[in-house]
Amino acid sequence: MHRLGVYKRWMSEAELLARNDNVPDDWGQSWLDSLSELQDYARGLNPFEQRIAALDLPLENQKLASFAGRALDKNRLDLAEAAHAMFSHEPVEIWQPALTRYWGYEYWRTRIAHGVRIRGIAAGKANFNNAVATLAACLCAGWIEQAKFLTEEILVLYQSKRFYNIGGMFGQPLYHWLFRVGLNHWGWEFEDWGDEDDAGEPVALSEPVLNDLVVHWHDADLTPMHDHIRWLCDYYTHRTRPADGYEFANDFLLVRYPAVILAWQRLRQERGLDNPPIDHPLMKPDYARLREPVPMYSDPLLDAVIARLRREEMPDLGAVLRPPATSTEKKPSLLARLFGRS
Repeated sequence: MHRLGVYKRWMSEAELLARNDNVPDDWGQSWLDSLSELQDYARGLNPFEQRIAALDLPLENQKLASFAGRALDKNRLDLAEAAHAMFSHEPVEIWQPALTRYWGYEYWRTRIAHGVRIRGIAAGKANFNNAVATLAACLCAGWIEQAKFLTEEILVLYQSKRFYNIGGMFGQPLYHWLFRVGLNHWGWEFEDWGDEDDAGEPVALSEPVLNDLVVHWHDADLTPMHDHIRWLCDYYTHRTRPADGYEFANDFLLVRYPAVILAWQRLRQERGLDNPPIDHPLMKPDYARLREPVPMYSDPLLDAVIARLRREEMPDLGAVLRPPATSTEKKPSLLARLFGRS
């Protein structure tokens, strides 16, 4: 097997710290504004009235759920705090609370984003990249029940062709790999993978090493897969290239924090399997190892927002729904209906 080697321009921790320290000032203000909106929303108000009016939506489309989900998306300060502590090699007690809070908000933001599309509250398609990144976060945190719900929901959205970045240059091979491993773990099958490449193969299946790792991900003895796993780590660093279509191009945490690989290790752990150490620069830092599970994150504000969403617009939020069935049966002609013919 040809080794890729570590990506030569893989950003160092020092470069990421410098990037993190230059977080735009409006990030903080944006999150404070969103917190205020979420607090008002939790109290039963409509803090999104002006934005809805600016979109000139029909009355029946003036739903608040999608706007509440977007407000949750502004929680970037916790991400910046966690990344700074991790790349500075602070103890886990320093960075884990902020990272857990960020993951908790991201989980519900993702579930809301999926729900408003399945229910037809919001137009457009969902983001596959964000969906599987959230799945990886759940597994890293040890939120197994939430990860199972999310895997099934991703499957529903994929089956109904409601993701927009699953083919061509946006094939996301590593995110497809983790999703396929999750499907295998929970016993779900799926074959209708995204767009095809120039050779007529689905982009999701275009990397032979990843295909082998889907087959062998739960082998009790990973020794025969040693070269595959080192290739996987090399490939991960190449997928941090700052260019469109690369999984980790715009995520300064995941450039160095191997969430996808740790998520795979969590699923092995769930099966009672060992995770032997991986000798690779990606996996050397102390933060790049699987931790003990933490409780699912919640706080009073988040709980109140979720409660209102369930009460008013998304009663089944958290459950896995399926899009309404569309009938393909040909309607009888007008004459047939007039004369009682079916």
